[in-house]
Amino acid sequence: MTTSTKVIQLLKHFRLPNWVQHMQTYNPALKIFRRANGGYMFRDTSRTLEVLSIHAELQTSKEYCSNPYYRAITKKENIPTPPWVPLLPGYCVIGKLCGQYIRLEIQSNNEEHLIYSWEIYENVEMSELIYSGANSDFFVSMKKYIKLSGEISIPDVLGLRDPNIIYDLQLKVNSIYPHLFNITATKSQNKIAKLTTTMQKKGEKLLKKVSVISQPPIICHGIEIKEPGMQLTPEATLALAVEYEALKKLEDTSRKRIKRAKTNNEYMKNLKYKLHEEKDQELLNNWIQKTLEETNIGSTIFVSTDQYLTSIYTQPCLTCHNLDLSKKKLDVHRIGHNLQIKIKCKICQGITEYSNESPNAQFSSLAAGAGLVGGVNRQQLQTIFSIISITAQSSKGHYHNKQNEYLEKINDEAEISAQIALTKAIAHIKAKGERILPTSFDCSWSHCRNANQASGELIYQGNLDGYDHKPVIAFATAEKPRKLKKRNGQEYEVFHGNHEKTSRQMEHAILLRIIEKIVPVLEAAEVLLDIGVDGDLNSNKTLNNIPCVSKVYADLKHIGKNIRAKIAKSSMWKEYENTIMTYYNSCVYAASGRKLDENKITVSDAELEKVQIDGLVAHLSDDHSLCWDEVCWRKENPDIQLKAPHLKEHTSSQREKFRQFLKECFYIPTKQSLITHIRTSYNEAFNRVKLCFQDKKIDYWKTYSTRHALAVLQYNNGLLNMLKIARSACNIPYFSETDEKNISKIAEERKKQNQRNSNDIAKRNEERGKKIQEQKTNLETFDWDKDFVPYGRNVQEKIKAKEFEPTFAKHILDFEKIQKCLACKAFPKYSPLGLCRYHEFCFKYGWYQEFPNKQYIPPQQNLIANPPTSYDILVKMFGYQEFQDMQEIAISSYVNGKHTFISMRTGAGKTMCYWISAILRGGLTVVISPLVSLIDDQVIETIAAGIGCASIYTGKHQPPQYFEKVFSEIAIGLIKILYITAESFINNSSFTRMLLNFAKYAPVSFVIDEVHCIIECKHFRESWSKLRKISTFFPSSPIMMLTGTCKESDAYLILENLGLASNDVAFIRGLSFSRPELTMKMHPKSTKEKTIGEIITLLKELNEGKCIIYCPTVRICDDVYEQLQEKSGLGLPIAVYYSSLDSNLVQETGRAGRDHNPAKCIIFYTRHDICTNYTIITQSRESITEDINDSFEANKRKEYLAKACEKIFEVVHFCEDQYICREQMLAEYFAWNGDNLSPPCAHCDNCLRVQAELVHEVDVKTDAIKMVEVVEEIINKLHESGKLISPKDIIQVYCQLKCDNEELTSLNIYRKTRKKIVRTKADAQHLLDWLIIRGMVKILINLYRPNPNGNTLQTNIHIVGVIEGVTAIVMEKNWKMWLRHSRR
Repeated sequence: MTTSTKVIQLLKHFRLPNWVQHMQTYNPALKIFRRANGGYMFRDTSRTLEVLSIHAELQTSKEYCSNPYYRAITKKENIPTPPWVPLLPGYCVIGKLCGQYIRLEIQSNNEEHLIYSWEIYENVEMSELIYSGANSDFFVSMKKYIKLSGEISIPDVLGLRDPNIIYDLQLKVNSIYPHLFNITATKSQNKIAKLTTTMQKKGEKLLKKVSVISQPPIICHGIEIKEPGMQLTPEATLALAVEYEALKKLEDTSRKRIKRAKTNNEYMKNLKYKLHEEKDQELLNNWIQKTLEETNIGSTIFVSTDQYLTSIYTQPCLTCHNLDLSKKKLDVHRIGHNLQIKIKCKICQGITEYSNESPNAQFSSLAAGAGLVGGVNRQQLQTIFSIISITAQSSKGHYHNKQNEYLEKINDEAEISAQIALTKAIAHIKAKGERILPTSFDCSWSHCRNANQASGELIYQGNLDGYDHKPVIAFATAEKPRKLKKRNGQEYEVFHGNHEKTSRQMEHAILLRIIEKIVPVLEAAEVLLDIGVDGDLNSNKTLNNIPCVSKVYADLKHIGKNIRAKIAKSSMWKEYENTIMTYYNSCVYAASGRKLDENKITVSDAELEKVQIDGLVAHLSDDHSLCWDEVCWRKENPDIQLKAPHLKEHTSSQREKFRQFLKECFYIPTKQSLITHIRTSYNEAFNRVKLCFQDKKIDYWKTYSTRHALAVLQYNNGLLNMLKIARSACNIPYFSETDEKNISKIAEERKKQNQRNSNDIAKRNEERGKKIQEQKTNLETFDWDKDFVPYGRNVQEKIKAKEFEPTFAKHILDFEKIQKCLACKAFPKYSPLGLCRYHEFCFKYGWYQEFPNKQYIPPQQNLIANPPTSYDILVKMFGYQEFQDMQEIAISSYVNGKHTFISMRTGAGKTMCYWISAILRGGLTVVISPLVSLIDDQVIETIAAGIGCASIYTGKHQPPQYFEKVFSEIAIGLIKILYITAESFINNSSFTRMLLNFAKYAPVSFVIDEVHCIIECKHFRESWSKLRKISTFFPSSPIMMLTGTCKESDAYLILENLGLASNDVAFIRGLSFSRPELTMKMHPKSTKEKTIGEIITLLKELNEGKCIIYCPTVRICDDVYEQLQEKSGLGLPIAVYYSSLDSNLVQETGRAGRDHNPAKCIIFYTRHDICTNYTIITQSRESITEDINDSFEANKRKEYLAKACEKIFEVVHFCEDQYICREQMLAEYFAWNGDNLSPPCAHCDNCLRVQAELVHEVDVKTDAIKMVEVVEEIINKLHESGKLISPKDIIQVYCQLKCDNEELTSLNIYRKTRKKIVRTKADAQHLLDWLIIRGMVKILINLYRPNPNGNTLQTNIHIVGVIEGVTAIVMEKNWKMWLRHSRR
């Protein structure tokens, strides 16, 4: 029989319907009442009744739909004046009508109109809703829905005629409006009515006896019974009623006394049984103890309410052993978590009491304590208890009152714990012969820094026996006064607090209180104090005048955080953040290490500051004389390249600005030092423990300091001792032995987990450090000078043992499963001979030396007698039938050992040139490529073509073992092509020696892919400017130079940089750079929002293919990406790429149309882009025109900026021209001497504009000469005054417009009337840009900050002069411009 069955059987003795029993069992808040027809209903007392303003006066209307009162009418009880019953929101009844379960509730809306809500359910649990409604019709709609066959009284269903309910409702209204009801009079009236009814019924019974007896009179208790009864006066009736009630009360009292006497008598009779029961009790105790020991369940367990009540209710009476439940009476009370049960036996009148609590442990007190030690507030604890169905809980006031019992005792015990730790810490340092106590201090606030409470602690930095952590030796809290408001708005103080200043000053106050606590102890022990504080605390205000404080140390982590915040605010130096912080921290660690090392001289704070500031400035300027050996590797290894960003190209004044910036960033409060091993990280560890107690959701402010004290106790004393102290604080006995074992086990598990976490973190950090170090030194640490022969043998052995796996195996699909080539064991079989594509080709021409597997013996077949040509390889290796534009000529030149410069448009097959050349030349071809991502793609393509290759660059995917395998595969001839970055080639001298060594056995050839990077990247990637190393170390090795676009002048600059004479180089250029599949168009930019909208429109027009969007900066790129994701609503996958206006425009446009399908190239342009791109080029460094620096680095930078300005204006001119074919402009830009100009494309925006508008080509040479004269005359005019000249000044004078500078109106050229072909400002600006681009007019771009403290940068463009002999040079050039007819 289940527990629920037992309970139901128990309730059947009350003879209630099953549904009534169910609801009583599962919802104690339901109070039963009877309807007039005898049916049962429940009133839900858990709902809060609400009195509205409409209840302020009694209303006599009987329209219940609008009347807030109901006039009760009762037929059974003689009530002279039927009472008015308030209809209150929150009143709810539950019951059963017509086999369906109903819930009726009175509610109200915002206008205080009564709403009558009803719900009908199918099941007794009321979980399956059938129908519901809510109207102001006094439940009429519910009656219509149920469709009762007879009449139903809604007031009767609601219980509005029940005297107890009427009394409760009137009492609620009376608490707000006491003038409406006389509750006492009403109660007395109800009692008289009830007494009258009772007397009436008894009189009728007496008269009934008279009617059946034939011989009256009938005397009862001395009174004659006769018709029609007794006639009494009102006074006599009143006296008789009072006398009756008094006698009735006396009778009840006598009856109770008799029952108690019987109980005592029965107790004496059963004394013998009691003695026997005591023996059973001893046996029961033994059983309990045995169960505790065997199960280890502790002293308290969870038990379901059903099981507990069943076990209690089925206990026999302790007096008469009665088991009949019908002869017992229950009396149950709940206070908080305590359940008190009294069972009265109706047979012997004996009373037995039960409770779920042990005598000295109150669950309500323990629950309140659990909230403290568990670090949760009342709501969280309620939720925790609710999941295990403990839902009847203490009220808020009762809960907090119970917590108050803990506070003082816990606080005192925490102070004692800290004092003991302080005493032990002092003894510990004295035992080592020291007199300075190293400590660290930190503070935390409740909720936020603008908080009412804060707590801080002082932690000893040594390890003490008996402590799991570095102990807290002192602590304190700061709390502001707490005030509340009365209803009238007046404030009153409920807590005085100990801090009345700002929240920011709490940290100083706490530190001062802690120092005050420990100073007497330190003085008595003659010990000084070293203290570490975080970087936010200016401790000088607090610690300056305290004699026992020896030294104050600033915490490196907090100082570093503040420095990073300052750097991030500087637009000029923010890119130096990692460089600055690495050097700064390294100096601190080195200084702290020297302090501990007896063999080294301890540095002073001033020396540390000097090396951090002056040393860093010098270090970034490539002067390492001030650097410490522990900090700067370059000091002992000058071959290591100084990585960007650096100051090598900065002027002396810029370096001084950087120095002043560092001085401001590195500020720490006076008399604080960084040279220490004291760290507040131990305080952070304690803060993590503290957060377990001082959760940000603390709901009772009084517990704040106690929660901090609990954290101290757990940190110093451990979990078990902390819990013991908490129980003793509320006079609750200590734990049982079993409980202590279980808690100790919990604490040990936590300790082990913390240790595992610490070990994992340490291991992870160590592994990260090793990986970083390996990535930095992989190329340097691998010995490329090793002999090839042993490595070749090792690979042969692996091939023989079938254990060989090439470095490129991951790029071959299902490598483990495929049948591999017999000659190389690396590529999949391609031919019936069991060979891959390349080695089948080698077999046909008898190139057996190319077989890596020396065990393989080729079959006897007729070989091709003639050596293979490039065309043979094209057809038999790659499956093409003819070469593309100039490929064959380029290959022939390179294979014959000549340096070859190849310039072909994108998609013309430059890769094929070095693939075929690598096969024909044999040996190893080294391809230098600019990007790692490009190298990865090239490796995949080369492997897919069947050519063995590898890549080398510094990265996490290339550990030393990888280099070992690459070396081995080079040794056996498997790798024909080696892709490498310029940095890996230039910075690794041992790799160069390996190539020199290899060149003794086989040819070494070089390919420079994207060779234009030598010009474009040399200013920020120095290795590209040092590729002359190839021709220096490998003079007999040919170099193939590949580019998609290159000006003739740039080509010769590239050769000069590589140390190659033009006579020794074959220039191979594509026959045409025309890209008919591309359509170029320029869009003017306005606002950011409008530009995003235009891009979205373009994307929506994109039916297939992809769209690449170039942006000048990472920030702008990310911003455009987010805007597109947010506003497009296209669900398109969007990726980002970073480029800029000064990049090679053709390279960017070349990304489109690579499949020769139509593609669009759209430029969004505004003249403001000049500022954006010049800022990028200068790395956000302001122009300093007054600084004269003739150093080599400074001159290099000036040259770089001048070249950048030229490129910017070239693109500006390209964007602003409206009539010249854009494809023609690009072709002309990259044209070499002797090139024929291609015809207009007829589909770019300019070509379409020429077709739509009336324009013609005009020679504007005379206007160009006049423009030069304007420039010269203005410069002569303003030169002496030192005023700067803007392009706007030139345009205004040339066009003879109103001048911003009135001085210019006096110029002869301004006043002189002349004929002009170029008339409009736009055309004049275009002509001036043309002069600037051609280098005839000199300009200077000045980058500056309008606000010295701001981040915004602006540019000014100044005209500074013309070149010598400019007029003659202008006369030699072509100056044809397209103009509208109306402009002539």
